[in-house]
Amino acid sequence: MTKGIDMRKLLVAAAMAPLCLLLANAPMGDDDILTKLTDKATEIYGTKGYTPMGWSTAGTMKQGDSKTVPVTLNGAGEYSIVGMCDTSCGDLNIVLNNAKGKEAASDLADDDFPIVNTTASGSYTAVVTMVKCTGSCNYKLVSYKK
Repeated sequence: MTKGIDMRKLLVAAAMAPLCLLLANAPMGDDDILTKLTDKATEIYGTKGYTPMGWSTAGTMKQGDSKTVPVTLNGAGEYSIVGMCDTSCGDLNIVLNNAKGKEAASDLADDDFPIVNTTASGSYTAVVTMVKCTGSCNYKLVSYKK
């Protein structure tokens, strides 16, 4: 279970902040925003030795909605699942549960860029919750491996 401040999350969030401010005022669609955020996260994680795993999921939720999605992490390594959402979103959370249904990691901070990390491969479920949202909000989860 993730407790306290994760230094990787802090570094990624700090690097993403200027882009988020720029995108908040940019005239573009929600899909464009999520694409730009994904590209930036991939760039940042790449500098830290991570590569995209090819697994991602995206959707639309309203405030208070949750979705559960299966996640399979194969092979030894460090894994990071990064969440992001559009400019209508104020808080997105992720809870990563192992195959036995026990919490393996979570990011419940009041932010719109949750990150969960694990070093154990296997089958998981990610529960993504749209805590704060104006209307409908688009979100995306992307996985990286080191």
